[in-house]
Amino acid sequence: MMQADDWLNDRPTLGMVQSKFDRRTDPAMRDALRASLCRCDAGDLDAALIRLLPVLRAQIAALHTKFTLARPLANDFAAIALISP
Repeated sequence: MMQADDWLNDRPTLGMVQSKFDRRTDPAMRDALRASLCRCDAGDLDAALIRLLPVLRAQIAALHTKFTLARPLANDFAAIALISP
């Protein structure tokens, strides 16, 4: 999601050491990523994924608008729907 955020905002992608996501993302992305932090418990991980899905869905739509992707947007949305509650 961070790499997609970089692509959408025309920032060069950086390595893990240089990531500092809290300084380079907008507040909505920071809030979504912070809200997804959880214990390594199956239920907690599932809940974190569900919280991230709206942000991911918006990113995917924006990526399809900004770039010419090889697959239709509907396919990506169908994949998200498979894991949505």
